[in-house]
Amino acid sequence: MKHLICVDNGNKCHKALGRNEESNICYSTGYIESEFEPISKENLLIYNGKFYSIGTGRFSTIFNKAQDERSFILTLPAVGNYLGEQYTSDTTNIILAVGLPIATFGKLKEEFRRYFLRDNINFCWNGKEYKVNIKDCLVFPQGYSAFLTIYNDFKDIQVLCCDIGGYTVDIFNVNKGGKLDIASAISLNRGVIKLFRNIQQELIKQDIRITEEQIEEVLKGSNPVMLDETIVSLINSKAKQYTENLIDELREFGYETRINPIIFVGGGAMLLKRFIEQSNKVGYVEFLDQYANCRGYQLLARKALSMKGE
Repeated sequence: MKHLICVDNGNKCHKALGRNEESNICYSTGYIESEFEPISKENLLIYNGKFYSIGTGRFSTIFNKAQDERSFILTLPAVGNYLGEQYTSDTTNIILAVGLPIATFGKLKEEFRRYFLRDNINFCWNGKEYKVNIKDCLVFPQGYSAFLTIYNDFKDIQVLCCDIGGYTVDIFNVNKGGKLDIASAISLNRGVIKLFRNIQQELIKQDIRITEEQIEEVLKGSNPVMLDETIVSLINSKAKQYTENLIDELREFGYETRINPIIFVGGGAMLLKRFIEQSNKVGYVEFLDQYANCRGYQLLARKALSMKGE
């Protein structure tokens, strides 16, 4: 039996499906590497004799994720999370389903697939040891994969998809019948990390240092650290401005935002949901969460594997 494990290797966060919705996992795309065991065992990966504190810090954008071992190392926690308590000591064969941005999909697809194909992988995740073989890796287009999870609701109309990530915003049209308009696909370096940086720089002028996590909590509508109301107001104002500027940029590139439904995808889109909904520059909008691409990979992978009789 081969286990299908679906992972979205994002520049800001890695997301992966568990065996059920409650066991899905999301962690920052970064780690601290050490030759020695760290004090904290939380989110600890041990691989090839080294210790990795997963989700600590964040790497800069990686254009070609197959260029080094970072993406592979960051995928192992997703494997361990999926196998979990049901894993026995036997070596387990798995199949990965992953994705790439539409803009680089054709160029990097095969290289990214080969990058993951390995046998005799031994690692320890959160105190449990695993032995796996990655027998196959299926690669699908990000954003479009997420759209296919709701295809039936929009199969008779043209829609605009906008996948807001940490570093990039990927935009494309899907025509009637669910056909991806490749010519319409673009990628903008306008991810939410730029918004975070802008907020942090503004507050530094007031000698205030705020973390990305605190900014995210405010954008979600909560304020667990009891920030001053002027700080909350500044964060919301900057987010509103960022959202309006992004929509204006979509229109400048020729995308129709009022007539055609817009499907906003990803964790960045969820953070900006209330600001998008408040804008008078959009018509009907729908939001898919940070696991939407993973669900799309799962849908497409199951179909591809069933066609091969697996």
